[in-house]
Amino acid sequence: MSNNTEGFEVRSNFTKLPNELFQLYTRLPGFRADHVLMYAILVSYHNDREGYAYPDQEELSRRMNCHVNKVGKVGSKLREVGLVEYKRRSAGGNYVYFVKPPITDRETFFDTFPEAKMFEGEDDEGYGDSASSEDKRAEYEDFKELAEWF
Repeated sequence: MSNNTEGFEVRSNFTKLPNELFQLYTRLPGFRADHVLMYAILVSYHNDREGYAYPDQEELSRRMNCHVNKVGKVGSKLREVGLVEYKRRSAGGNYVYFVKPPITDRETFFDTFPEAKMFEGEDDEGYGDSASSEDKRAEYEDFKELAEWF
């Protein structure tokens, strides 16, 4: 596969993302493309002077092409894995989002999220054999559901 970028030059209006979002975090059960998308949107809205991003939930739902309720669910997962913190500026006001850098060291990541180890070693880029990966994810979800019974 060639890496031909001739004619492709990014000059402005782009958002740079850490590869660990794709290589490590997508190994977490329940962490999907929507989570990466919301993280990217929050990074693009980040105000360096203020130290946070403050798009309202309706704006996030438009950018993510989803219902506003999903924005809350995706935000909760991002908070759970330590990629964002958020709070309301005032009672009934909009949320402000504090975007955190992802864990970049593989060993630290797997120590922090041992449930992601099930998918470790599929390949160096974090994209394993889809059938094998899906089987492992299904097995993990079944195990997790079973564990909730006890």
